[in-house]
This record gives sequence, structure tokens and C-alpha cells, in this order.
Amino acid sequence: MKVLSILILCVLMFSCKPKDTEVAVKKESDTIIVYDVNTYIKLHGYAKEKGKTLVAVDTACLTQKKRAARDIAKGKYIFYMGMGIGTSEAEMEHVKKTFLKKGIIIDYMLSSCIPTPGGFSDNCYEQAMNETIADKYGRSLVDSIYLTEMEFRRNN
Repeated sequence: MKVLSILILCVLMFSCKPKDTEVAVKKESDTIIVYDVNTYIKLHGYAKEKGKTLVAVDTACLTQKKRAARDIAKGKYIFYMGMGIGTSEAEMEHVKKTFLKKGIIIDYMLSSCIPTPGGFSDNCYEQAMNETIADKYGRSLVDSIYLTEMEFRRNN
């Protein structure tokens, strides 16, 4: 039994190949087109060294925006707020409950102040949702969400 376990482990270790970066890269003369941030990071030094232009096509963001559009068409609206280091669980629950009473779903997303390299975007789904909600319900609703959060921080 022990030999069989070791044999299976060896087969699994050697049969798994890392994804070939050529699949995620399209080379055209002096331009290298990449479709994901990891490949962009891997090829940045190479492109600079060879004098090639590195072009990022953010397919993940495009896909997220399409998903947001489908959800909005179905009537699914969720307002997303950034969750930083100082955001407490009690604060998040207070804001969620306050606006759920008004029929508005609030959720939180992790956000970073460090930009993603290469022009790739983070939280495209969430941004599309937030823009749609602001357009549909007005900036005053969005402002009231943030004011509720600030009041909770002040009082607790």
C-alpha cells in the first residue's frame, strides 16, 4: 500500500506541467500582446530588454463588465464598498442592515492602494455595479451609504 501511494504521488508530481506562457501571449513583430497580469509581469523585463512594446488586453475586466451587465438586466443590484485595514465587521454589518431595510444590498470588496501593473484593472464587476446604482438612484444615495459608515465610526 505504501509503494502504491508513493507511485501515485510521483505520477501526480511529474504529470502536472505549468501552463505554457505562449498560450497567453500573442507576438506581433515588435509588439507582445498579453492577456493576463501574471504574464505581463513575467514578460516585462524581456520586452524592455529586447526593445519590444508590451500591450495588455484586460480580458478579465471585459468579462466582469459583461457579467455585471447581465446581472443588472436581471434586476440584481449590489453596491460594493471598499474594505480597508480599519474596516470592522460590526461596521460592515451595520451598513448592510441599514440599507437592506431600504431594499439595497451592500457588500464589501477588498481593495488596494497599490495599482495592478500593465493597465489591468481590479474590481471591474464591482465598479460597473456601483456606476449603475449611482446612475439609477442618484449620487445622494451613494453619499448616504458613505455617511452611514462615517457615522458608525464616529459613534463607536
